[in-house]
Amino acid sequence: MEEKVTFTKETKSTGVEKCPTTLHENRSKGRPGKYTTAALQIRTQERIRCLLCQKFHDISTCTQFLASDVDERWRIAKRLGLCHSCLKKGHRKIECRVSRRTATGETNVHDLLNRKDAGDKKIDEKTEENVTKVCLKIIVDKKNRSSSYSNGSLQIARAVICAGNGIKRTVNCILDSTAQRSFVKREVVESLGLNGPKEHITISGFNQRNEHHKLMRVELRLKGVDNVSPKPPMKEHKHLKGLKLVDQFPREEVEIHLLIRFDHYYDIVLNEIKRVDTSKLTAVKTIFGWVICGRNVPQNRTHLLHCKVDEECKCECDIIKKSTGELRNEFEVNDVLELFKNEVKFDGERYVVKLPWKSLELQISNNYEQAERRLQQLEERQSNNNERAKEYDEVIKNYMDRGWIEETDEKDGIPGKTWYLPHHAVYRDDKMITRCRIVFDASAKYRGTSLNDFFEAGPPLQNQILDISIRFRRFKIGVQADISKMFLQIRPDPEDKDASRFLWRNMKEGKKPRIFRFSRVTFGLNCAPFLAMAVLHHHADLNQAEYGKVAENVKRNMYVDDIVLSCEEEEDAIRRIEELRKLLEIGGFDLTKQTSNIPTIMNELPSEKIEEHKQVTTLGMSWNCKNDKLSYNISMETNENSIRKEVLSTASRIYDPLGYLTPFIIRAKTLIQELWLRGLHWEDPLPDDLKTTWTRWITEWKEI
Repeated sequence: MEEKVTFTKETKSTGVEKCPTTLHENRSKGRPGKYTTAALQIRTQERIRCLLCQKFHDISTCTQFLASDVDERWRIAKRLGLCHSCLKKGHRKIECRVSRRTATGETNVHDLLNRKDAGDKKIDEKTEENVTKVCLKIIVDKKNRSSSYSNGSLQIARAVICAGNGIKRTVNCILDSTAQRSFVKREVVESLGLNGPKEHITISGFNQRNEHHKLMRVELRLKGVDNVSPKPPMKEHKHLKGLKLVDQFPREEVEIHLLIRFDHYYDIVLNEIKRVDTSKLTAVKTIFGWVICGRNVPQNRTHLLHCKVDEECKCECDIIKKSTGELRNEFEVNDVLELFKNEVKFDGERYVVKLPWKSLELQISNNYEQAERRLQQLEERQSNNNERAKEYDEVIKNYMDRGWIEETDEKDGIPGKTWYLPHHAVYRDDKMITRCRIVFDASAKYRGTSLNDFFEAGPPLQNQILDISIRFRRFKIGVQADISKMFLQIRPDPEDKDASRFLWRNMKEGKKPRIFRFSRVTFGLNCAPFLAMAVLHHHADLNQAEYGKVAENVKRNMYVDDIVLSCEEEEDAIRRIEELRKLLEIGGFDLTKQTSNIPTIMNELPSEKIEEHKQVTTLGMSWNCKNDKLSYNISMETNENSIRKEVLSTASRIYDPLGYLTPFIIRAKTLIQELWLRGLHWEDPLPDDLKTTWTRWITEWKEI
């Protein structure tokens, strides 16, 4: 099993490219390459919300819609107000931009509404175009453990990917003798720590749209696995008896990590098969072992993926990196940023932004009932503590007084864009002023989705904390300041306000809840950090000519809402602090908690804006401004009955962005690893030998 396949050809390395979770239009520049989408046999998680079943996929792939006959599909389309040409909402067929026209100039309807073409197609039907039948889901009968496939069993093998850095990972590979590309999932590439050059390609997908993507190439090696999958039921498949299979069989729904294209296919598949007749499964020998393929129980329907192949363009890439979940490909990320730049505006007082919806066609379900239930639960928890209930109410009133929220009487709001945020409080008894902080939960699920599911998180504009920390310690003068309530200084577009509503009734149960909505960007939204940093970068760019280095500081030396400066001369430091304050002020931001390690600079700062404590938190570490030293202000204790959970919790409290304590921290991580290997549960006490190691580590920490 040590036979290996290196995904290289001549001097070219195998490419890893990334593909979006769904096919949709992307704006791109440059000359793209090309590949065939036969490789899209990998299941993808779609993110368009179906108007029929409310799940995340396009209605054209909805099983409920496809199960209906053509007449019923027409009735559904009319009831939902869908365009008869593209099955999208918001326009008529005559206005559709993707309408297909006949030679007579008449606009055709969508294939699924065409009574001539969109009937209940059988598996054996062909289309005139290049069509690849794709098994998107494998269905398993739990009773008899037999697998059924919509169009047959695919050649799937388990193998080990060996990266050049020594990291290995077992993956499920699908062998495709027709694919012009090899694909690998994004999370596999990231887990292996791989990297490579980028290039452009074009993907032809659903509706024959061309999708342009910037993708990455990497090199992989494969070798076989030693473990053998469960044997197939010999009563049904006697010809497979005694074979060492590298495919999970009987096969449940499997996740495909790697698709191997045609030129590597014949390096892997050997010239030996076992087959009785075409009605049985076939075993094919590969360098990894035997894989199963062939026909199984026929189904009445299959999912079709139309592939438009352009032979004029060839691409050097070999593997396409596929994004999953919240991960977006680079073109989508750039689109979010470009859309922000086109739509952000300044109203004379503050910046106004549109929330980055994943799709303008998404319809949010109104979750008023869920928010009301959560409010009742909150009131029950607060009923035994009048002091905390009063603090909670005072925070809400403070929001009102500052203009961060506004009350509304309309329960429904903008159709499809109204969401009520559940909320709760976090109390910090170590805080003297703001002990109560309200958390608005945009990740709370309602009917399987949350508000954050509808937003693009945006590209990461945050600078690396290590880079900022090094720049902060470059010169002898250090300055730190904080942008007060940064997210709440930005206004959402009026059309987006109803997406961040919440309920409140002053802890008076039985009273009808009052409806509030945020008139500022809510810090519970997953897109809020991106919007805040994007606004600040945009503001700095607009004022670069006038504010020069200070504008550059905003873009390079901010971490969340903290900004740091490093200067050689006191006069320069004082001037830059004043310019920074003015720059942020004209954008609607307030610079507070200003502090420095030089007393004369502190004397020049406005008294109401300074941080008077000599020990402050800077970039996650404790900074003693008086002696200009960074420290780790963490109190750790141990006891005779230390448990595994305590070890993990204590060790994870150390935040060391500069890596000073790496040799010390690695010992705690090694101890945690040993706890896993010994199979200790969370509440299990430490064995005597490990307890001694842990106690010694805590003692040494106190000395540090």
